[in-house]
Amino acid sequence: MKPAFEEAWRTLRGTEQQAKAKDVYDIRKSELEPAPRRITYRNTHTAQQFSPEGRIVAP
Repeated sequence: MKPAFEEAWRTLRGTEQQAKAKDVYDIRKSELEPAPRRITYRNTHTAQQFSPEGRIVAP
């Protein structure tokens, strides 16, 4: 994807569409990247699971 974007970026140099092309590239790149893995922590004393943010996610 990057080589195609670089070619389009050079073609659009000096035009108003260059900024829009960067926005589209960033959106597509984020869609292709894997989602962050969700990690939960278990409190063995209370058997509650917590998210990395500290919220209870399971009783």
